[in-house]
Amino acid sequence: MAMSRWLTLARGISPEHLPRVLERFCKADSARVGAGSGLGLAIALENARLPGGNIRVTSDVQRGSAFRLVLPLGPAGDVSEP
Repeated sequence: MAMSRWLTLARGISPEHLPRVLERFCKADSARVGAGSGLGLAIALENARLPGGNIRVTSDVQRGSAFRLVLPLGPAGDVSEP
């Protein structure tokens, strides 16, 4: 399994929006109404799932968000974590 983690240092995602942040057309921040389509994270998730991987998100409104991409190194579907 290969993992990659990336952090955002801007304002984090509020807890009520976190469950939907990987869905298509989700724009959790109302201040970003015109910026983007809300598809980026959903497309990233679909691309991660093709070989059997996943993306996980944790966030703190004051500290920012952490996104973890997990991809199998072996056969599709083998994404067990240490």
